[in-house]
Amino acid sequence: MKKVIMIVIILFMCSCKYDEYKMPEDVYIKLNSNIFEVYDQNIIINDLIKKSNVKILNKNEKINTNKLGEFAKTIKYEYKKRKYKYNIEYFIKDMKEPIFLSASEYRIITVGDDINLCDNLNFADNYDNDVKCSIEGNYDINTVGEYKLKYVLKDKENNKNEREFVLSVKDKDYKSNNTSNNYQMDRIPFSKAISKYKTKDTMIGIDVSYWQQNIDFKKVKEAGCEFVIIRLGVNSDIDKTIDPDSFYEKNIKLAKEAGLKVGVYVYTSAITAKISKEHAKWVIKILDKQKLDFPIAFDWENWSKFRSYKISTYDLTNSFISFKNEIEKHGYKAMLYSSKNYLEKIWMFNDKYDVWLAHYTNETNYEGKYIMWQMGNTGRIDGITGDVDIDIYYKE
Repeated sequence: MKKVIMIVIILFMCSCKYDEYKMPEDVYIKLNSNIFEVYDQNIIINDLIKKSNVKILNKNEKINTNKLGEFAKTIKYEYKKRKYKYNIEYFIKDMKEPIFLSASEYRIITVGDDINLCDNLNFADNYDNDVKCSIEGNYDINTVGEYKLKYVLKDKENNKNEREFVLSVKDKDYKSNNTSNNYQMDRIPFSKAISKYKTKDTMIGIDVSYWQQNIDFKKVKEAGCEFVIIRLGVNSDIDKTIDPDSFYEKNIKLAKEAGLKVGVYVYTSAITAKISKEHAKWVIKILDKQKLDFPIAFDWENWSKFRSYKISTYDLTNSFISFKNEIEKHGYKAMLYSSKNYLEKIWMFNDKYDVWLAHYTNETNYEGKYIMWQMGNTGRIDGITGDVDIDIYYKE
């Protein structure tokens, strides 16, 4: 009898066993394309699945897209109250072309100029930090004339971008007819900014630095200004130290005494996560727990040197994110300051952090999200001699 019972128990146990990696006959999981763009931060398991008749348990699990190559992922699903696993492969590729940061449509040299036409070109790539540039077309630097040529950018994954230009070879005695540009931008009275942009959901303010020198913040406040963003520090290049703005202490003290809300920004050239983290720690030390009313702004503007720094757009974005993460460890918030052009071309993941948009126009057409808009740099306000930037902050 005991023997019979043992056999029954063994048979029962065997019938309960199942292979969690063996897909039942009635189950189907049809897949979408398994190729994704590098650095796409929005890819989840569910994006791999086109159609299925089972409950996917980890459909919202994110897929890491920060490295190129072939990878495996496990889909977890439930069928008839049992849990199964299904391994799939996917590929991360760089499919984006390099971008031109500067490329004149007309280039002038004089006869005999032995130059590399790519040398003065500035460009970038999302992944490759050393994009190659070449020239397509025939030209002769020893013969006067105009030559239709093409800049060609190519990254390591053979993504290519092209732009046509005209090379004009002039005589040695050629002199440019260009005259100095005497155009002067219209000044923007602060009162005009108030009348145009002030609502119950906005605040109108300014940002200042050493360049404004001595400021009468009481007059600034009386002119209707509600806040001021003050430059705290300056790191002008990667081989320079980060130092306080010489007017920072005075500006933040007097601005607060005048009853203005205050924020700070840092002009930095950090190109690695390590350096930007160090800059963030330096900022925290300078602030010494001082209360701010706005996120701390990361201001990076060395675009003319982007190519020489040998970084990718991801490297630069990651530098800001490192700064942001370190700042937020200490109870502050952080935001990225940049122009519309570079927000659209360079900075990645713009929907995942606060943005201070610089776009000098009456009505911006920037389609991304932003919490503050620097609408002009030729503002005029009582209490400041000369021009000042005017900013609109959106409370919601």
